[in-house]
Amino acid sequence: MDLKIDTVVVIDAWWNMPDIIAQRILGVECDEIFCNNSSGGRSIHEILKHLEIQNDLELFIKSCRDFKRAHDRSKNVLLVGQAWDCGIHFETLGVDNLIRFIGILNLFVHPDLMAIKCSHIDRTCRDHHIENSKYRWILKENRFYQCLGHR
Repeated sequence: MDLKIDTVVVIDAWWNMPDIIAQRILGVECDEIFCNNSSGGRSIHEILKHLEIQNDLELFIKSCRDFKRAHDRSKNVLLVGQAWDCGIHFETLGVDNLIRFIGILNLFVHPDLMAIKCSHIDRTCRDHHIENSKYRWILKENRFYQCLGHR
């Protein structure tokens, strides 16, 4: 089974995102990609400045419903970006909000596409950050994890 990513949502695409994470994000094969920066007032990372901003949960869920009707399957949404222990959870299109719509969408993360909030120089997320989070994740393929809901 090859996982088909329909939509990539870049959480907290700020100037301080490690360049390597931003570059990896742009390398993901997908049909659409946009930034969710609902905590405004910060500069978008130089590599990601060309991406559309999408902060509207209602509009995003409508697009997922329309997709499901048109394709007879749930939309595969990949969350990437910064702050595994905060931003990816709490942003408008973060796990905390999108988890309520599993069934309309399938929610995925990949550790190489997230920077964690920490004081270390290497901020790359690791598998254990995902496996030990407050959500239930199942490893699908190639280190993509799918959200099954809350623990």
